[in-house]
Amino acid sequence: MGEDEITFLTKGRFLMQAKKYGNALECFDKAIKLNPKYAEAYNEKGNALLILGKIDEAINCFTKATKINEKYITAWKGKEVALLMQNKQDEAIRCCDTITGIDPENEEAWVTKGFLLSDIHRFDEALKCFDKAVEINPESIDAYNKKAEVLLALGRFDEGEKCRQKIEEIKREVRVKKMKKLMKKICLVGDPAVGKTSLVRRYVYDMFDDKYLYTIGAKITKKVIDISYPTHDVNFTLMIWDIEGQKGIGKVHSTYYRGADATIIVCDVTMKETLENIPNWKDAVFKVTGEIPLVFLANKIDLPNKVFNEKEIKAVASEFKAPYLFTSAKTGENVENAFITVSKLLLE
Repeated sequence: MGEDEITFLTKGRFLMQAKKYGNALECFDKAIKLNPKYAEAYNEKGNALLILGKIDEAINCFTKATKINEKYITAWKGKEVALLMQNKQDEAIRCCDTITGIDPENEEAWVTKGFLLSDIHRFDEALKCFDKAVEINPESIDAYNKKAEVLLALGRFDEGEKCRQKIEEIKREVRVKKMKKLMKKICLVGDPAVGKTSLVRRYVYDMFDDKYLYTIGAKITKKVIDISYPTHDVNFTLMIWDIEGQKGIGKVHSTYYRGADATIIVCDVTMKETLENIPNWKDAVFKVTGEIPLVFLANKIDLPNKVFNEKEIKAVASEFKAPYLFTSAKTGENVENAFITVSKLLLE
């Protein structure tokens, strides 16, 4: 059984992907020979010729494809590109007109037509095209951007600036739509009086109270934050469990740790034993949760009577491959950064 035109078209497309354009052309020609009315084969042959720089031949192929199928938008687009490569803007614009006639809601075609019109200084017509694109898609950044360029070129600075502002507004809205919403439980543990509750109060309420507050069991506080990345934002709802340290590591009820997504272990720079107990707190949490993101905080750096230095806490943190920060609930130093750090670890 011989190969049919569809088989040759498919082979040609694979060869195009492999950048074997000469071989691809042979396949498209075989497809056309088997079916002289095969518009898709003419279109693909046109693409191959375009890549090889044979513009006139490419235009002929796209033209044949559109004659076979007058509503073949892909071929009209190919012809438009080829004409632009020959600086034939007027003919390219007529291709855009054909496309918008076939598909009046084709945003891309309206933007392209507007751009081509602006390139030959037919600014009023160009603005109408961009407005039509925005009517089709109110979030068309491309249309607003090109409209702004035309308005600024015409000296209509206020209108151009409004377009720029609209672009930023759309970008913000797009980021919100892409925003990932996550709820995470973070356990805050450590020896009594290291400042866990004060850290939470500083972070959530921006308050500090130097009176020691004995935490009975666990106090749960909610904090919502946004973390920005180049392509999206993450909306975090942090459920912060401030867990008592008064009764000692082994006496804290293990149920408090269940479901924790991360933990922050706090020590006090004025009490050496709070640093020495960090591994025990880590073991107690991990026994229930398994390994989860971990951050160490050396708190109360605003006080003068420090009993250990950065080298010592760094050694502990390095052992568990965890980040550490020096914090002060009193001054607020590094408090927000501590929770941002643990949040980013959760994303990793």
